[in-house]
Amino acid sequence: MASVVAIVGAGEVGLACARELAGRIGTVVVDRSLVAGADHEATAIRWDGAVLLAMGPSGSVEIPADALVIATGTRPLGRAELGLVGTRPAGVLSAPAACELAEQGLVRAARAAVIGGGDWAGRAVTALVGAGAEHITVVAPDGILTPLPPSDRITVHEGLAPLSVGGDPQVERLECDGAAFDCDAIVLAHGLAPVRNVDGAVSEGVRTVYAQPLDDPRTEGGARRAGAEAARAALALTGGQATIGPWWSSPNLPPSA
Repeated sequence: MASVVAIVGAGEVGLACARELAGRIGTVVVDRSLVAGADHEATAIRWDGAVLLAMGPSGSVEIPADALVIATGTRPLGRAELGLVGTRPAGVLSAPAACELAEQGLVRAARAAVIGGGDWAGRAVTALVGAGAEHITVVAPDGILTPLPPSDRITVHEGLAPLSVGGDPQVERLECDGAAFDCDAIVLAHGLAPVRNVDGAVSEGVRTVYAQPLDDPRTEGGARRAGAEAARAALALTGGQATIGPWWSSPNLPPSA
C-alpha cells in the first residue's frame, strides 16, 4: 500500500506541507471547516500512530496514515499562562472569542482592555472598534507588532506587564506594573501557544510532526517554511528520502541540477 501522510489543518501551513509532498507521497488534508484544499470536512479526534479518526457531518472517518502532521494553528495565551491573578469575573475573553462575539454584535463593552500587540490584538481591537466600544486600552508588553486601526478611541501602553484582574461579578479593572485601567472587558491577545486537541497527538505523538510556528506577527514566508519543514520531517518518518527543498519555483518538483 502506498504511503500516506495525514495533515490536520487546511490553513497556510497545512496546505504548504501538502504542496511540498505532492508527487512524492499521498496526502489527506482534514479541516473542521469546509475550506479549499481540505479533503475532508471533519474534526480530528484521535491518532493511534496508524489511523486518524475524525468526525464529520456524515459521521466518523478513519484515515490510515504512515505519519500525521498537526497544522492546527495557534491561540493566544490564557489567563493562567499569562500569570494573571485576582478575581475571576465575567468579561475576561480570549481574543478569538472576543472577535467572534464582536462580529456578531454580542459584545457590549464600553471600555475594553486588550492585552497584546500582535496579530490577535490587532484583530480584537478592530472588532471592538467596529462593535462600537467607547474606548479601548491596549496593553502591549512587547510593544505594538501589528498596526492598529486609526481611531481616537484607542490608547496604547507599551512595555507594561499585566498582573491581576479585579471586579466581581463583572470585570472592573486591569492591574499592571505601574498602572491600572478601569474596564468592563479584558481581551487576552498576548503570546501564542499551539492548538493541540487530537487525542494521541497532544504532545510527542507517535509518528507525529508539529507544524505550528509561533511567529507573531504571522508571515506568509514563515508559514511556507514551516510547511516545508513539516513535509521533510513527515517524509522521513515514512521511510522516504528527505530531499524536499527548501526553496524552488514549483513546490511539487525538485530543484534542477
